[in-house]
Amino acid sequence: MVEACNRAECTQRGVPYDNVEGLGPNLVTESRVYNWFANRRKEETFRLKLAIDAANYPETPVTAEGGSARRS
Repeated sequence: MVEACNRAECTQRGVPYDNVEGLGPNLVTESRVYNWFANRRKEETFRLKLAIDAANYPETPVTAEGGSARRS
């Protein structure tokens, strides 16, 4: 996957793959790929937790408390 990503980046820039090191900060590494997938897993876990929390703790209705709503 790393090689395929770097080849695509080289192709997009119009440079030969032999110059892959010249991509600098755009160079895809195994650790970047791993971190990308790890972050997606964390996001999915967080979304699931939010959904579970929302199901377990339904919102309480908000009531307007103010003198203007009451008439004497």
